[in-house]
Amino acid sequence: MPNKHAVLSASSSARWLACPPSAQLCAALPDIVTDYALEGTCAHELAEYKVQKLLGNPASNPTENLDF
Repeated sequence: MPNKHAVLSASSSARWLACPPSAQLCAALPDIVTDYALEGTCAHELAEYKVQKLLGNPASNPTENLDF
């Protein structure tokens, strides 16, 4: 389920704003999926679904595929 992590992610913005080259260096490291990251991904998928439904856009309900 998890996608490739963004190079300029919000969660690491304090680091890459203070040291822009760190973003490229960290992009070369393995993207380790923790339970916290998986929970955040599930929360984002659920939030996206709810927003799309509120906007009247077609969206697939992700709840049966979420781990949290």
